[in-house]
This record gives sequence, structure tokens and C-alpha cells, in this order.
Amino acid sequence: MFEIASLMKTPHLVLFALVMLTKTACFAQAAFPSVQAESMDGKNIVLPVKNGKMTLVAMATNRKSEEALRSWYEPLYDKFIAKRGMFDSQIDINIFFVPIYSGIKQSAVEPTKKEIRKSSRTDLYPHILFYIGDLQPLAKALKMDDDAKPYFFLINDQGQIIYTFNGAFSEQKLEKLEEKL
Repeated sequence: MFEIASLMKTPHLVLFALVMLTKTACFAQAAFPSVQAESMDGKNIVLPVKNGKMTLVAMATNRKSEEALRSWYEPLYDKFIAKRGMFDSQIDINIFFVPIYSGIKQSAVEPTKKEIRKSSRTDLYPHILFYIGDLQPLAKALKMDDDAKPYFFLINDQGQIIYTFNGAFSEQKLEKLEEKL
């Protein structure tokens, strides 16, 4: 039978085991849950997209978080879609802005689409998806506990979340995201 006392005689093994356990815990990545969303043209898209590229999913649960999410549209579009920066063309990722419509708000999806179409930003259409369904299981799975903030999930090509952050745009947040890519 293995006893704690025998471990105490070999502290280097205990230290090694603790280091390995800590490293494993730090690098364990949660899987992004399978989320069915609707595109601007009514097609069903399943996130995370499995096309060999990383994916950035930005989610907003209400009007207040959608306002903060809008602060990211231009910076993310310029850097990762239009690729306007000097080295931006070297980064190829999927980007999706996903407002969440649950409960009574589900009926607002079509009016929201019409409002977006009025803006004539057709270049953003492929990057806007609508989640229509129950918010609670999704919010719990993704630890989205502040509905005043948008949440961002960087997902690798195996569907694992490798980085998450929330809130309105800041240069520091964008730089940290770039470091993770």
C-alpha cells in the first residue's frame, strides 16, 4: 500500500508530480460547445467552424453588450478581414460576431437583419451570425456571467478555446489577441 510517509522521503518526486500536474492544468483547454447559428441569409452554421483555421467568436447577450461589441467591428474588420496593416495578411482566421436572441427576443432577429441590411455593409454579412435559443446553458458553458459585456473566444482548429476575453475595444486587448495568434 502506498503511503504519504514514503512520498516524504522522495521530495523531488513530489515536486516533479506537482509541476507536471500544474502544467497540465494550466494548458488544459475547454472545448467550445457546438452552437447552431443562423447567417444573414438564413443558413444554419455550426460553431466552431472546422476548416483548419482558428476562429474568433464574439458574442453579445443584450443591447448593452451589443453596443460594446460594435466597438470591435472596425478594428477586427481592418486587421483580420480587410487586412489593412503591414503584417495583417499573414493572419488567416474565421471571425464571427454573434448576437444572442433568447426568449421573447427571438422575434427580433428578422427586424435586426433588416436593420443591418439598411447599413449596406454587405462585407460584414458573412461574419454576422445569430444565435436563437436558450441563453442559460450557453452562458453557463462559456462562463459568460456579465451580460453587460461582449465575450470573445479564440478557438483553435480542433475546437478548443485557447483564449477568452470580454468587454469593449481597447488597443491592449487587441494586442493580447494578436499575441495568441
